[in-house]
Amino acid sequence: MAKQSFHRDEFLQCKKCSKRRRFRRKIKEECWLFHEASMNPEWECLNYPYESLSCQDDEEREARQANRGCARSRTCPGCIECVCLGCFTCRFEDCNCRLCTEYIANNKQI
Repeated sequence: MAKQSFHRDEFLQCKKCSKRRRFRRKIKEECWLFHEASMNPEWECLNYPYESLSCQDDEEREARQANRGCARSRTCPGCIECVCLGCFTCRFEDCNCRLCTEYIANNKQI
């Protein structure tokens, strides 16, 4: 299997209804959408960026949630092949969150 740049899909839980919603992370813009949503402790289904969702809409089936985008296994819990450990696609220079700030600062020292 050819090595590919790969980021696993992630889920966020709605503060209001506790349903988990999938965030794709295949390109930089999708990583940014997930990053912004994960920084919001009051995130709700109405803020879902890909389509219009409400808390009344069904949650993704549990069997489907297991498929998180790993190139090696449908039920991958997070191997090094599919989980980003901190690249410039996931860390944003114009973000002030602690993770991004520390990552950018450490990277510039190298």
